[in-house]
Amino acid sequence: MRINHNIQALNAYSKLSKNQIATGKALEKLSSGLRINRAADDAAGLAISEKMRGQIRGLQQAEKNAMDGVSLIQTAEGALSEVHDMLSRMRELAVQAANGTLTETDRTVIQDEINQLRQQIDRVGNDTQFNTKKLLNGSLSENARNRSLYGDIFYSEGGGGLRDIKIDAASSLPAGNYKMNVVTDSKVLNMEGIDDTYYTGLENFLLSPDTDLAAGEYKMYLEAKVTADPETLKIPESKLEDGNYTIVGDEENGIIYRADKDGKPVGSPLGKATDLLGIQADQINDGTTFTQSTTYTLTVKNGDEVVGKAENISFNNEEPINIYKVKEDNGKYVEDKDAGNIGLTVDFTNTGAKYVKRGGALEGEPYHSFKIDKLQRPSVILKDENDKVIAHQFVDNDRKFIEFGNTGITFGTGVVKAGETATNIVVRETLENASLTFQVGTNAGEVIALGISDIRTKALGIDKFKLTDETSASNAIAIIDGAIDKVSQVRSKLGAYQNRMEHTVNNITQSTENLTAAESRIRDADMAKEMTEFTKLNIINQSATAMLAQANQLPQGVLQLLKG
Repeated sequence: MRINHNIQALNAYSKLSKNQIATGKALEKLSSGLRINRAADDAAGLAISEKMRGQIRGLQQAEKNAMDGVSLIQTAEGALSEVHDMLSRMRELAVQAANGTLTETDRTVIQDEINQLRQQIDRVGNDTQFNTKKLLNGSLSENARNRSLYGDIFYSEGGGGLRDIKIDAASSLPAGNYKMNVVTDSKVLNMEGIDDTYYTGLENFLLSPDTDLAAGEYKMYLEAKVTADPETLKIPESKLEDGNYTIVGDEENGIIYRADKDGKPVGSPLGKATDLLGIQADQINDGTTFTQSTTYTLTVKNGDEVVGKAENISFNNEEPINIYKVKEDNGKYVEDKDAGNIGLTVDFTNTGAKYVKRGGALEGEPYHSFKIDKLQRPSVILKDENDKVIAHQFVDNDRKFIEFGNTGITFGTGVVKAGETATNIVVRETLENASLTFQVGTNAGEVIALGISDIRTKALGIDKFKLTDETSASNAIAIIDGAIDKVSQVRSKLGAYQNRMEHTVNNITQSTENLTAAESRIRDADMAKEMTEFTKLNIINQSATAMLAQANQLPQGVLQLLKG
């Protein structure tokens, strides 16, 4: 028997300590509900569990992303529904305008509503947004023609108002070099009291506030020069619209037909050649095929003084026409491009035009009158590299941020001063895939890309047509049908993507559920099993405590020996 070392007590104490540690772990698992509370519990299991947790949280966010994508698509599709309604109304108006019972005045009223609908479609395209991201202006399409500024803009010294010029990616400005300047005495157009606005087919007059033209009354006269190919056929008084024609029959019997690409007559007869071409019967030969084309000259007068001219203008001119200063040549005034323009542009269309259709001689001496007034109000003017005015904007000096009309140009402004300039505003156009990408998975690259096309009037091809007569109205019906088809394609695509996104949400939800179950099997504690283990350890602890007490009593046997 030994008294210095109670081996039995040490053994009991060791077992008790181990059981208490095991009991503490069991209590931790029961109180936390987790089988793995620290890496020591299961190093490999912890690594797998943490990876799964990252996946689960990623899937939960991906589900939110997909739902945001559905909301974005619904926003765009709702706007397109209104565009469809407006296009249907435009088609209804075109069908009405094609009816022969209508007068020019009736069609002019119809055209006014068409123009308003155009503006509203453009507004929807420019302003429909989700989280400040514009959806329908083409900036998010697969083939977006985005604009950006290139290089340094040169601001004039001493100015503090014209600053911080930027451009919207969806701007419609053509690529090129632009400049801006400030004037404080602005010239403005005044159309009040003008009753001949639609007589010439000229519209959208744009006057630069810094024009050299003095305040006063002006008239813009329109002259036509009709020619034929071959040039041997002289038809200055032709009543035909420009196009390809053929004559069937000689002299008095000659009848005009439209001609196909091979010069053969197509469609119904248009009338007698002598009446339509304004020429003598002896100039008419059977089988003569010709192409008629008309060029126009615009002349601006202040009283009897010629102040501006634009020559060799075609009816289908896509860009606004620049009116140039004039010089005298052999007793006539001709345009002088070297001297620059007069600060006036105009679109040449046939909006309710009484005289101009699509070519041919004009009746009388058609003109468009306008007035120029002068205001004591500052303006900022945007011009291209050829000094053609693109846009201008009145500036109130208490405003800090200005959007330049519909050009996509914006600039900050303090107090502007006369003579301030900004040059070398280089706009470049790049073709980009600017599709939206929705992160709908938990890993890199798990995205859905969606491109949304431009639905503004120019992209739909409905920005130019005019309802001037039965023929143009009939042609407009086909143009509008094409626009309706384009919008339908965009809406169908959005609908398909919305369905896909909703299925994606369902799939993510199911994946999250399954992955959570797998992570739970690794990380979570089996409460029944842990309770059984805890009960066992609790009983063992009680037994070990009792046995430690007994072991501590064993050395007392030595006292009996000492008594003997």
